[in-house]
Amino acid sequence: MFLRRAHTTRAQASEAFAAHWPHYTKHGGVAAFVWQARHLHLRDTCNVIDALQRLELPMRIVLGAEDRFVSVRYGFHFARDLDATFEYIFNGRHFTPEGYPQVVVRA
Repeated sequence: MFLRRAHTTRAQASEAFAAHWPHYTKHGGVAAFVWQARHLHLRDTCNVIDALQRLELPMRIVLGAEDRFVSVRYGFHFARDLDATFEYIFNGRHFTPEGYPQVVVRA
């Protein structure tokens, strides 16, 4: 299950599924989810770097070290490009706000 791979615990994955799946069901179920997943690209994040830099705010990138979708290396480079602080969560996966909310809040 995709959500299980992206969350630190099975309970978090189940909670996320319960919260988000009804929205996919309204728009085609699995086909809608697959369509969205196929259209996610890291280049989309790169395309907003200039706009984020113009905000002139302190920034911190927090990334799960065990994220199977966004590598720690990419997060480090993203933080460097934004002149942001970079922090990775040793056991964290893709959905760090759900798995480690206390770390994200401190950021």
